[in-house]
Amino acid sequence: MANTSACTLLADSDISTLGLKDRQESTTGGGSSSCRYHYSALIGTLGITIYNDRGVTEIQDRSKLTPVPVGKHDAIRGVSPGGVCVFAIKLTDTSRVDVAGSTGAGDENKACELASAAAQAVEPKLPSS
Repeated sequence: MANTSACTLLADSDISTLGLKDRQESTTGGGSSSCRYHYSALIGTLGITIYNDRGVTEIQDRSKLTPVPVGKHDAIRGVSPGGVCVFAIKLTDTSRVDVAGSTGAGDENKACELASAAAQAVEPKLPSS
């Protein structure tokens, strides 16, 4: 996924269904790519990051790490102290896609609900692991 933009992982219909707006793309080293959206109806953000050089065992700054399936992929769900919830979807042992949700109120349950819905929309576009 080295040449894939994280912003291409959600179709316009997904963006509408998830209630997102304000797409912002950035690129990091190693061909990694990030995309951030804001929610239309609440204070919060959704971020998608492709890590071409970091596997799910390299998750940082998260607690409550729980293995979960996302579609046909293995994933790890983690929550940060500020209530940001991430689904780290395994691509290979050394690559992953993170889908992270947050709310302005730091509501961990709502953040995980939002991130889960987005991860389910992203997963079919990922290569088989």
